[in-house]
Amino acid sequence: MYNFYLGNLHFPVTPSRLDIRYGNQFQRIDTAVGGELVFHKSNGLAEVSFTALLPQIRYPFAVYRAGFVRGWLLLHRLLALRDSGKPVRFVILRRSPSGRIYAPTNINTLISHINSYEDAGEGSDIFADIKLVEYREVESGGLLQ
Repeated sequence: MYNFYLGNLHFPVTPSRLDIRYGNQFQRIDTAVGGELVFHKSNGLAEVSFTALLPQIRYPFAVYRAGFVRGWLLLHRLLALRDSGKPVRFVILRRSPSGRIYAPTNINTLISHINSYEDAGEGSDIFADIKLVEYREVESGGLLQ
């Protein structure tokens, strides 16, 4: 069982797919003899993407931690988090059948974008494609962590 959180917002239906891209940054230098050298600069920022079902009706398979909240209100909460421009913690708690938490994900992020859509074939529910980018604080020396 998985529980997805973005800040204090809990997603009532666990997304079926999660993509996390862990990048690297390199510097390429052309040599005088026509070759090329590559130097590792730093670890790149993680990018997270998933599609969330934001239910408009109560489903027996959904988990409502703070009671049922309609999908349109969840979407407005997501947009408010995005519009704040402040970092928001993305957390996934994975639980084994015995209830033990394993391999948690905990990334400080900014919401890159949200694409919401509705599909008449799926009823009145709202779907949101969510993209997050890792947020890192700038240290006092001006270098990133």
